Amino acid sequence: MTELKRLAVHPTQKDFAHGYDMGVDALEAISKGVKSGAADHEPLVMVGLLSVILECAYRSCPDPENVSEMLSIANNFARTAAELPDETVH
Repeated sequence: MTELKRLAVHPTQKDFAHGYDMGVDALEAISKGVKSGAADHEPLVMVGLLSVILECAYRSCPDPENVSEMLSIANNFARTAAELPDETVH
């Protein structure tokens, strides 16, 4: 069984940066697919991509709470990168 570790995540870490770059590559592929007509609705393509990533996370994490923590960390990084406030008012 994999040893559980608590990790501090920082955007300059090699593994985080590698994953981020892979995400950028995936988004470029999605954009090309939409522009070429292979896909019609970019947000639905992104939902498909996110579904595969989340499925992999749920299959590889021993506890679903680990996935929730991963999502929370990723959401915080994404909101900061997009210069969004901590909370969105609806």
